[in-house]
Amino acid sequence: MTNKDLESLNFPNTWIKITLNELLELIRNGLSRKQNKSNIGIPVSRIETISNELINYEKVGFIENLTEEEVKKYSLQYGDILFSNINSDSHLGKTAIFFNHQPLLHGMNLLLIRVDKNIISFSFLNSVFQLYRFSGVFISIAQHAVNQSSINQSKLNNLLFPLPPLNEQHRIVEKIEELFTKLDASVTELKNVKKQLKRYRQSVLKSAFEGKFDSSKSKWNIYTLGELILESQLGLVRSKREQNNLHQGTAYIKMNNVGMDGSVSLNNLVYVEVSNEEKNKYLLKESDILFNTRNSLELVGKTGIITRLSEEIIYNNNLMRIRFGENINPQFIVYQMCSLEFRANMELVKKSTTNVAAIYAKDLFPLKIKAPSIDAQKLIVEEIESRLSVADKIEEEIDKNLKRTEQLRQSILKKAFEGKLVPQDPNDEPAEKLLERIRKERELKK
Repeated sequence: MTNKDLESLNFPNTWIKITLNELLELIRNGLSRKQNKSNIGIPVSRIETISNELINYEKVGFIENLTEEEVKKYSLQYGDILFSNINSDSHLGKTAIFFNHQPLLHGMNLLLIRVDKNIISFSFLNSVFQLYRFSGVFISIAQHAVNQSSINQSKLNNLLFPLPPLNEQHRIVEKIEELFTKLDASVTELKNVKKQLKRYRQSVLKSAFEGKFDSSKSKWNIYTLGELILESQLGLVRSKREQNNLHQGTAYIKMNNVGMDGSVSLNNLVYVEVSNEEKNKYLLKESDILFNTRNSLELVGKTGIITRLSEEIIYNNNLMRIRFGENINPQFIVYQMCSLEFRANMELVKKSTTNVAAIYAKDLFPLKIKAPSIDAQKLIVEEIESRLSVADKIEEEIDKNLKRTEQLRQSILKKAFEGKLVPQDPNDEPAEKLLERIRKERELKK
């Protein structure tokens, strides 16, 4: 949806279309000062403070040595809206309402939007912002750079907004909250089922590597991982600037393609230019294992297996390719490396700094792996996959339903701002008369 589309929208005759600047008392950038994360001074908003569309006090900065005048000027007031006008496309236009629970200053890289409460409800305006973000309105007026986009304050001010009578705005907000509360409850329930499936998967792996699926009763030997590895190789370095989404060069798997469940996704691959020598060295083949050597503390150590290849693919230097000899089933090893027992042992050898954690080959390879005969490994993998496929189907259905709830949320907002969510009341003061009255009152105060 673009501003031109907004011009052509039809509303009830008690509504009007109006530019944002006519609805506001204030719109401005935040305080630009050096911040600290040591809880010294007064909390101040950062971009990440509103990443979940709520004020998150665990993601604020702090500023000290401010004057009383600065504190007064930049302190948020009840009903203020923080608007993300500089961000990646997926986060651009996110908002959060300040409800005065704790003092908070308005920091840089977010816009402060303070409504004229005589004309518009801040909750109503915030809901319109949500619809506009979902509908692509903000993307349509943004300026785009390589990694982030920005919305010019002037363009935002001139954007058209629907303005119903004030009483109707309150009824719309109340109805939206009622419907969203029900949707939120459904989402929570679906996410709880996903957590139960995660526990079920781990219980399957636990049983498998306790030997409960081994009907052959063959002898299980204990090896170090290094003893079983035929070959290992860290991946190729290519900076983000050298990567492209235009299918130019060779497909390049990065650590975000490796899941926590032993899978490797071939979706959303980037491409890089490589020499023939590099391609031969880093080319992947089916049954190769990719181990994530560097990542956040939580994600480092992800392990996945290449199950199919539809094109030539190489891999990033945060991944290590591992290949095994003939008597080892790679999928059996991947499942074992995804089990809680193996991951607990990996925890003991992780090396971490403030932002990055690593697991080096010299620490990984001595970790213990249990393995029966190759025939038993194959049968155990089949049993694991049979049981996990049931969980996969349930999770697929859950993901579809989660997507539907998001679509329903957008549909509710769209209906609300077409004047179709709540009935109109003939006793409400029409928006045009309300605006005319407010303008006269403003003139008298001058």
